[in-house]
Amino acid sequence: MAQVAIVKSSDLARENRWDAGFHIALSKLKDRVAELQNTYSASEATAILERVSFADKAPLRVLARTGSANAWSQSMLTSVVKEYPHLSLALIEVNLQSAIARVTEVIERNESYLDALLAIQSNAAE
Repeated sequence: MAQVAIVKSSDLARENRWDAGFHIALSKLKDRVAELQNTYSASEATAILERVSFADKAPLRVLARTGSANAWSQSMLTSVVKEYPHLSLALIEVNLQSAIARVTEVIERNESYLDALLAIQSNAAE
């Protein structure tokens, strides 16, 4: 289903952005962004985002300036987070499920591997 947002010309001018993806994200998350701005400073929001892996920041591509989304890199990501720290954090929040599922899978795999190593160690000690 296509996503839409009503964008006023004043919004275009204020944000200096003409790309639809940015304005759709901003429109959907406007209230949450305001809450985050009241909770965290820009540097605090940035510090939180620094702990999120590069792979899990893929939803932030919509914030990249038009044309640069294809050149997604760590430097581009840093630029996006610096320019839109609260909107970036809000986008990460709404896309947490895939990151949580991926990390849970890694933990389960590592626990299984640890169990196997401990079983080998236990057998070797006998």
